Amino acid sequence: MPKRTPSTATMAAAGLLGCVVAAGAWIRWPRLGRGLTGDEVGLLPFHGFERLLMDSLSRLHPPFYRTIFRVFLDPMAAIEAGRLWSMACGLLGVLVIGGLAWRISGSRVAGLVGAAFYAALPSAVIWSAFHRPYMTLVLLMAAHLWAVIRWCEARERVRWVDWLPVVLTAVFLPQVHYFAVPWLMCFAAVLTLSGCLSWRRVWVYAPALVAFLPLLWLLLAPQDGNKAHRPGDVAGALQYVLSMGLNARQLFLSSMAPVSLAALGIPVLFWRRVGLGVRVCWIGAVASILSVMAAATQHGMTSSTTLLG
Repeated sequence: MPKRTPSTATMAAAGLLGCVVAAGAWIRWPRLGRGLTGDEVGLLPFHGFERLLMDSLSRLHPPFYRTIFRVFLDPMAAIEAGRLWSMACGLLGVLVIGGLAWRISGSRVAGLVGAAFYAALPSAVIWSAFHRPYMTLVLLMAAHLWAVIRWCEARERVRWVDWLPVVLTAVFLPQVHYFAVPWLMCFAAVLTLSGCLSWRRVWVYAPALVAFLPLLWLLLAPQDGNKAHRPGDVAGALQYVLSMGLNARQLFLSSMAPVSLAALGIPVLFWRRVGLGVRVCWIGAVASILSVMAAATQHGMTSSTTLLG
């Protein structure tokens, strides 16, 4: 059987995608050497494994992301490694998001536009230069969407390569940031109710639930009564995530929220005609919005919220 060689257009698109990634690296690299932030310092305390769960819960970050850097490295080396990791995840995210846009649209141009948009998105550029979990979170979310599309398309002969990426990304997501917990719950529920995923296949989320159980009992336990409960601005957080932070920088339009809402409404109007990939990504976007609204009732949302757009 003769080998299939990539077409000239495909090779050209791959070359342009590489240029987009290189441009993203060029934009991000000068920011890596900036001074420490309070949030970065907040990830450093480590008082031993016996206090890791409670300490991580109080800091709103799961233990895995903090431990992987801090246990084996001294504080400054941990921050440097975390920043390099964030930058690597940001650049990998350019590839994954570009490839995902290419896959669901069938258009190389759409893939390149999606990759270029994410590479230049101000919030993505900023958080690629700091030791924070947001770029890892976005990368895993995009990879999970891609894996779920493959899993839903595997109708007959199901192989381990079809379901294992779904399981792994679902397991690691809540270990990186607690935002992934409501996102996965909303995503799996809407995915099943919409008919995109058979309820017989929801078992792929069972390992993620089992892996999160050690933290679940802490989340449900009574918290320190001295902590002030300061709910955030739900409407403001929703406006921010729909605008992807671009309205704050006065780019393109005074507000991108109407454009985002229109983009979310189009697949609903043509639900029967759009492909499975578009449906899965739409459900992922709706799950993000619902999760942001839920999180904003508990605490104020920061500029990192824009990444979820």
